[in-house]
Amino acid sequence: GEGSEMEMEDGSLGSPSGGSNSSRTNSTASEGSSTANRTRLLEEGVLWAEVETLLREFVETGLPQDSLKKALERHLVKLLEECEDEPSDALQNYVLPELLFMEHMSGKEKKDWSSRLDPTRIFEELRKKDNKYWMDLLDQWILKAPRAEVIMKPSHDLVAQRAEEEEKLLEQRRKELGDEGLLEAGRRSEHAVKANVPGEFPPPGFTPPSMPQPSSISSFPLEQQIQTLSLLPDGSPMTLQLVRTATAFLSVTVGFDCRGVPPPLRPYLVLLQEILFSTRIEGEDGRILDSKAAVKARLEETVSMGCAVGWSGSGFFASVLPQLVFVSGVALPQEGGYDKLCDWMKRIVYETKIDEERVKTCLKNLRKDITSSLRDGSTICSSVRIYLTNSQLQDELGSPSSELEMSNVRAVSLLTQKPFIDKLARQLTACRDSNFTGGGDEANVSSSSSSSSLSDRSKGNKTEIDRIVEDLKTLRSLIVSEEEESNARFAQIIAPLPAEHCSSLTDDELCQRFLSSMRTGTSFLASTERPLTLSGQDKRRKRSSLDDPGMKQENKGRRRRRRRRRTGKLLAQARV
Repeated sequence: GEGSEMEMEDGSLGSPSGGSNSSRTNSTASEGSSTANRTRLLEEGVLWAEVETLLREFVETGLPQDSLKKALERHLVKLLEECEDEPSDALQNYVLPELLFMEHMSGKEKKDWSSRLDPTRIFEELRKKDNKYWMDLLDQWILKAPRAEVIMKPSHDLVAQRAEEEEKLLEQRRKELGDEGLLEAGRRSEHAVKANVPGEFPPPGFTPPSMPQPSSISSFPLEQQIQTLSLLPDGSPMTLQLVRTATAFLSVTVGFDCRGVPPPLRPYLVLLQEILFSTRIEGEDGRILDSKAAVKARLEETVSMGCAVGWSGSGFFASVLPQLVFVSGVALPQEGGYDKLCDWMKRIVYETKIDEERVKTCLKNLRKDITSSLRDGSTICSSVRIYLTNSQLQDELGSPSSELEMSNVRAVSLLTQKPFIDKLARQLTACRDSNFTGGGDEANVSSSSSSSSLSDRSKGNKTEIDRIVEDLKTLRSLIVSEEEESNARFAQIIAPLPAEHCSSLTDDELCQRFLSSMRTGTSFLASTERPLTLSGQDKRRKRSSLDDPGMKQENKGRRRRRRRRRTGKLLAQARV
């Protein structure tokens, strides 16, 4: 910013007290000294002393086990994601620098420069390097290399000085120009403004160039093959789509029908998404992992996971198919990667623990996200546009009044979430304050609050946080399963082509393992145990059963009756 002082120095950094470099980097320095340094980060040499101490410990003792391997894998995943999500940017970032600096390459590198664009080969070479290679690299090019430290400190005196100098320069310029000069400068400025006014576009007489016909444009060949898999039971509302394409990842997406969720519970959708991926969860050995351990384990075994309202929805925006809540995950096509991804999706959906501590933490995080989003003008405009057009569309389609009041699109909107999350926060604050007895120190107040809450619960009285937790658990049960049947209506599996990578799973195995891993006490799908087949007889039997009007009507009526009974009970509870 304006008004900053910069101090630079060479490699021989000295401590603020004039001590030597070695004295600052002594690994046996006391913890109290280190803590004191952290309070003086803007002083010369303090921040670098902390960094240097840490790096020298790495050089002397080595890096944690497998940390480099995991770091290389993360960088490779980022590179592959960039190539798939933003191929044009990836091409510019990796190809253009090689072309621009080709003249500076040696003869061997210039001849084989294209091999430098193969990230897989480069990362494989780096994986083979031993720990000493990395320690020598760190020591030579960071610890022993010359360095400069730039410290930028706000200076009110410098700001005032520059403002005074600017005013003196303006006054001097006025005297130099005089009255006539100022008038001439004004006329020239006015003329320049008029000359830069945008003219008519396109200009008169402009003839646009001829555009080629789409049929004359050559395109890459596209091969598409659709097969009907006879796995799901007759009459099941579930659709399973398997896509084989040129990709470096395995991805799974499951859509759960939430049309049966009562309107009062729909604003909880955003909070539930936040909780599912940041709360306690049951581990493979049956132990409960805390939130940090669960997140760490998930990140180690998968590439990414997420949850959204609508296909490709995010945060406070519902996208296509907003009546579905989608849970998705991505993994590398390596041995065991697909099975771990499916297992994590099952655990996220069914086995996460919704408790009051995580609810409070996630509420705080959401309030911060909302505050940040409210500062972005485009986000506000998009929220208002979607909010208004959604209500108009529902009105034209003749939607029920309850859905018109709180559709999923409006429920997750920023305009709904802001007052809703604030209301929950006020309820929790009021509940906490109502338990305060007044007087005494903070510890006594906190103790009194806790004892009052425990007393209320022992008497069967539900606190506000208990009600919120119950609502969230009810919402999850409504989204995930519909009594005996699952609410999953759509699942998509995207896998590399069979000849690519190390994924040797067949189409049948991909589908069967996904369905098997997602079965729980209330089965993910009411599917049979018979194996996947692609025989013509099975396809005809599947097609004929789905085309039976009587069966379709019977299944539809049964689901509608269940949904009405459940919705009626929940609405009655909400009114009470």
